[in-house]
Amino acid sequence: MARALSWIRRVVWPESPYPPDTPARLAREAETARQALLGVFTNETVQTIMGTRASARAALDVYSLLQSPTCCRHIGFVALEAFIVSLFPEVIAHAASKDLERALEA
Repeated sequence: MARALSWIRRVVWPESPYPPDTPARLAREAETARQALLGVFTNETVQTIMGTRASARAALDVYSLLQSPTCCRHIGFVALEAFIVSLFPEVIAHAASKDLERALEA
């Protein structure tokens, strides 16, 4: 997903003002994302409800899940489907009518 977005960015904006992706920069961004997620899960309200250790563990679990290629691919497909349905609402209506026909046949 990230490669596809990077490719689209290079095609659409060939003279991008963004700095190139270097391993150090990617590692820094990953650490920033991890710290932001920890910040969400370690606020006082969440810690009161879940407990300190459980909320930190949950934050790391969510971070690991978001790093999963399968999860990222699924999120990308869901976003693509939402985009296509917003452009062509008749696609969902057609699919729904096909599902109804199959259900009535069974």
